[in-house]
Amino acid sequence: KKCCNDSQVTLGLYEKFLPDIDKDYFSVEMAVIPILIDMSLRGLKVHQADRAALEAKTTAEMESYREMCAALDFNPGSPQQVGYILAKRGNFLKFTRSKKSLSTREGELEFLDDPLAAVVLGYRHAKHQLSHYLTPLAKEDRIYTEYSLDVSVGRVSSSRRNMQNIPVENRYIYVPDSGTFTTGDYSQEHLRILMHKSGDRELERVYLEGYMDGDIHSFTARELGLPRGLAKTINYAIAYGATPKTISEQAKIRDLKRCAGFLEQWFRLFRGAAEWIRGAQEEGVSSGWALPTLFNRRIKIPLEDEDGMKRKSVNYPILGSDGEVMKRALIVCKREQLPLAVTVHDSITCDGDIQFPVEELENIPGFRIPFEVKKSERWD
Repeated sequence: KKCCNDSQVTLGLYEKFLPDIDKDYFSVEMAVIPILIDMSLRGLKVHQADRAALEAKTTAEMESYREMCAALDFNPGSPQQVGYILAKRGNFLKFTRSKKSLSTREGELEFLDDPLAAVVLGYRHAKHQLSHYLTPLAKEDRIYTEYSLDVSVGRVSSSRRNMQNIPVENRYIYVPDSGTFTTGDYSQEHLRILMHKSGDRELERVYLEGYMDGDIHSFTARELGLPRGLAKTINYAIAYGATPKTISEQAKIRDLKRCAGFLEQWFRLFRGAAEWIRGAQEEGVSSGWALPTLFNRRIKIPLEDEDGMKRKSVNYPILGSDGEVMKRALIVCKREQLPLAVTVHDSITCDGDIQFPVEELENIPGFRIPFEVKKSERWD
């Protein structure tokens, strides 16, 4: 009876809202769902000998971290003990929401200079890889995930063994049935979307005119007087929110004033992008809606603190556009009957020595985003 009632309510909502739904958006969503289901059911083949070797190596690493902690008489698996020992060593940690204990979340420990924090993080990472991606696969030929459409911005996500959480250096244990993986990846998609949205002259000079060989990170590093690695982190952090807190989280720099200085430098360099970002933040905070994506979809911004709303005001149009491009790319690949195996972030991997329709994929957004293709015998 409950199932029938739920079905009737769902049908009623469908009929009520269908006239107001963007038909193009709806058709894309409906077309991509069976593709995601097919990939979810297909899975990736596991090379058991390499999996066992990686499990042994990761187990040894985890035990090594545990022994380091045991020498200091605490359990790295206990948040309470971790918080106590780190605070005792002079580290500042925030309280949890309940105010009953110290927060030892990954985001908190990554900011600490104490090498013991790195040991705890190493232990946690190794334990997570063992419990989610190595030990459970000991008797399984394939790894499976459940693909879905993220409810916030519409990007493709996965759960129940989230493929996006597998470190790149561990992907080699997954092998193609055909003997060859062909992977296509959109190059620096988020920054190129920002370039298109903002019309920023410096971004266009690098990306469209090939200035400094098209290397935006080297260009940013040179202009701001920063190491290339930090410049790269800041560039990517811009697309994830363009606030001092975003840069702080991405660069692992606790000093918000220093991060605000990096942001102001970046804004002075990329003036067109800065103007678009400030406009997006103003619109998001005042109206509660993000600016349109590439395909004219506006995403509701949850009501929260102003800093959080500013981050999402920048993040949603860019990541929402990314999701729209990737879904259309999957539909194009399915139309070409390509053997889709896995998609992670801005990449699509097929199980076979195939040819992607590169030109069509590159021009899905209405402007060109390079789609770089490589072939491999392992997933990488």
